[in-house]
Amino acid sequence: MEPSKAIGRPSKKTPQVVDEILLRLAHGEPLARICSDPHMPDFSTVRRWEDEDSEFRTLSTRAREHGTHYMADDCMRIADDPTLDPADKRIRIDTRLRLIGKWNAKNYGDRQIHDVNANLTVAQPAVLNLRALTVEQRETLEQILLLAVSEQAALIGPEETGVPPASGNVLRGGSGALRLD
Repeated sequence: MEPSKAIGRPSKKTPQVVDEILLRLAHGEPLARICSDPHMPDFSTVRRWEDEDSEFRTLSTRAREHGTHYMADDCMRIADDPTLDPADKRIRIDTRLRLIGKWNAKNYGDRQIHDVNANLTVAQPAVLNLRALTVEQRETLEQILLLAVSEQAALIGPEETGVPPASGNVLRGGSGALRLD
């Protein structure tokens, strides 16, 4: 009996093809353009590889992130090129910046992402005796707290925090108000 042969087309997932895909992604080339080359697998095939192969998914994600850094460097090259028309420069740079801002928002996005999963350990809770403060100290503390609340609302948005904007000398929280006068 002859050994059975695999049915279907042979896989294009060879180490050479994978390396080329990863290198081109790391140079900021979109996967759709890479997959349009005749010797490359179809876009949906590569996406399926990412779904099914966690190692390839990790490598392609890392390559894409490196690609955004490459594109940012490319913006500098375009900006410094004296042979390009200024309008062309603007379009090329703006397009790249918009893409890398979407693809790598953590490093290049307009909105900063803050990691709030930090491990904080408080050895002893801080206690502040407001009655022991002078009027000037209380006014300074009030300004600091109002600034902190307004900055938090500006970053997160009052609709997400549930904290209405502060008014007058009252700071409002989820369980009540703090009056500093």
